[in-house]
Amino acid sequence: MAKKTNKQVLIQINHDKSLFKTIKKQQFEFFGHIIRSKQPEHLAICGKFCGKNARGRPKKMYLDQLKDGMNLNTAGTLQILCDRKSWKTACALALMPGSGNEPL
Repeated sequence: MAKKTNKQVLIQINHDKSLFKTIKKQQFEFFGHIIRSKQPEHLAICGKFCGKNARGRPKKMYLDQLKDGMNLNTAGTLQILCDRKSWKTACALALMPGSGNEPL
């Protein structure tokens, strides 16, 4: 019996991953809201804090996960975030099927 990935099984049964899309959409909307608000939460998500670095592999940052999900670089992500309409368009494109953001 050959090994099949979860993605292959879902394609085979024509299952729509609506839960994944809903979670990603809410993450994108929350991130856009926080960044445009210019509150202290903005610094917590985008800022770098002083202090010692932890041992081992660096922790994955929230901003890095969203950049990977949208296939953008930091400058591109922050530039798009300034305009709400372009951010919503970028989020919709990132959530389209075949964008490479589906779970494995």
